[in-house]
Amino acid sequence: MRASCWIAAVVCFLAALPQAVGATAIYALTKAGSVYRSADGARSWQQLPIPGVDPLAYEGTLAVDPQNPSNLYVYLRYTPPVVGKGSPSGPPATVANTLFRSVDGGQSWNRTDLASNILVKRLVVDPASPNVLYAVTGANLYRSTDSGATFTQASLTTAVTVITPDLNRAGTLYASGLDNNRAPTLSKSTDSGNSWTAVTGPRLGAGAVTVRDVAVDPKNANTLYAAVMAGCPAGVTNCQLLKSTDGAKTWTNAGVQGDFYSVVFDPAGTIYAAGYTSTVGKQSGHISRSTDGGKTWTSIETGLPAYAVHAYPDPNTSSTVYAGVEASSGFSSPSPATILVSTNSGTTWTPVNIAAQTAPNDSLLAAEITSGVAAAAPPPPPSGSVTRTVSAASQQDGPVAAESIVMATGLRLATGPATADYDQPPMTLGGTTVNVTDSAGVSRPAPLFGVSATQVVYQMPPGTAPGAATVTITAGDGLVATTQVQVAAVAPGLYALNSAGLAKGYVLRSSNGNFFVEDVFDIDPTGAIVARPITISNGDQVTLVLYGTGFRAAGGDWSATAGGINAPILFAGPQGIQPGLDQVTLMLPPELAAGGVQSVPVVLTASGQLANTVYVTVQ
Repeated sequence: MRASCWIAAVVCFLAALPQAVGATAIYALTKAGSVYRSADGARSWQQLPIPGVDPLAYEGTLAVDPQNPSNLYVYLRYTPPVVGKGSPSGPPATVANTLFRSVDGGQSWNRTDLASNILVKRLVVDPASPNVLYAVTGANLYRSTDSGATFTQASLTTAVTVITPDLNRAGTLYASGLDNNRAPTLSKSTDSGNSWTAVTGPRLGAGAVTVRDVAVDPKNANTLYAAVMAGCPAGVTNCQLLKSTDGAKTWTNAGVQGDFYSVVFDPAGTIYAAGYTSTVGKQSGHISRSTDGGKTWTSIETGLPAYAVHAYPDPNTSSTVYAGVEASSGFSSPSPATILVSTNSGTTWTPVNIAAQTAPNDSLLAAEITSGVAAAAPPPPPSGSVTRTVSAASQQDGPVAAESIVMATGLRLATGPATADYDQPPMTLGGTTVNVTDSAGVSRPAPLFGVSATQVVYQMPPGTAPGAATVTITAGDGLVATTQVQVAAVAPGLYALNSAGLAKGYVLRSSNGNFFVEDVFDIDPTGAIVARPITISNGDQVTLVLYGTGFRAAGGDWSATAGGINAPILFAGPQGIQPGLDQVTLMLPPELAAGGVQSVPVVLTASGQLANTVYVTVQ
């Protein structure tokens, strides 16, 4: 759901949103920074004052949570008044370039932490995850996962002017803009904006294209429409409505004339493309309507003003449509008829003047509508998913041990990457938490070492009972992933440094009463980790220290071999500093020297359970 008011626009009209069955709320944002609400189809209006906002000149945008219309967001940017017009000289410091939020339908407002240098042109609330809010600047996209309390810049390399949720698939949305060469781009996210993949730009023919709006068919995710500015047939300018039927891979002309600013769907699937037409001596607001999926179109101009318009279907009643004027379209200022209402799908229109009913001195003019909520129920909230849980050391399937370090892989497990202090891992990292309910029904939080959208590394909490455990991973945006994990008392795993299984550890050499620490690896000229041969010589005691997890509870029941030869274990248990990290210290048999330079397997057994095999090179 999107609405914006920018440049010379004087009123931003945000569409109808469902409050309850049969009820509709409509919100309007004026040039003076005032918010108005109508609960009766635009017949009457209530002003919703924002504290500290005086009747100055503002640019702004307003967004409403489609799941809960009591949650409102208003962004205001002060616009310097024209010299000599008698306006105040400047804005209150508390409202210049500020984002406000209301959780009670505009009765009270709180400022959010959006940086003052971020100049927002559009706000979009994720229809499936109401705590996710997007702020479009025209150059970048910013994303909040905590209802606007904090924002981070999205990982997009292109300018962003339009962002559109797909109501068919939770967490899926499109971002459109321009690349560095001013060519149109379209990117797609399937994880609520965590990551993005370029698809294709809505472009037809040569020349630059400005994308004004993108809409996804709420009943068919592969069908998209784009309202764009582009080259048009002779005598007509800026008149492209493009259509894709293959999920934005290719685009064709939708077969309708007009300079379109928005394209939206009503509850019955009717499409409204709104803007204006321009011919010699005539400029008119224009809406094209299709009731057959874009095959044929009906032109609507009667009753519309001589200014570009936007259409916004009521999501509860398919025959009710609202229209507002695009005041930044280059036309002269329209009359104070701020909103037009049609109850017969656009056949006739009734103008509504907010100013006359509420604040005549506010000089409300017309409304800009850039898009609307498609007439469909919001998709169910997306969820995270765990595809695999393994020992972080062995990365092999099977049970994991209590107190061991575990790695879960999947989707939507975190809102972004974060790494903890391994010696003091927190219970919350980057907003992500992990909770483990064991076979005895006891729930415990898990310490976290690292998180990303596709991976979480954590410690199975101490005290977790053997048997089936339920692990719940909750990301910072509220998405939840749940999985079943088998927990054992002992499940040994050893860490490796590379894909060849080179053991992670070091050598401690005792020679003639002196002790030396040696690495088991080198870095080659390409930057790859390779084995460094360990010299096995008569008279030296060569001890190998390896790191792993999951075997501290073996209680002395362990053994090891190196190159198939018994390797006495001097110590096995907790490493002592990093939670969950174990180590084993073993003697390398002198007999290994007889084989020359060779890679030998090291095998650890704990309580009868084999760890993954790791390798060292000896000579």
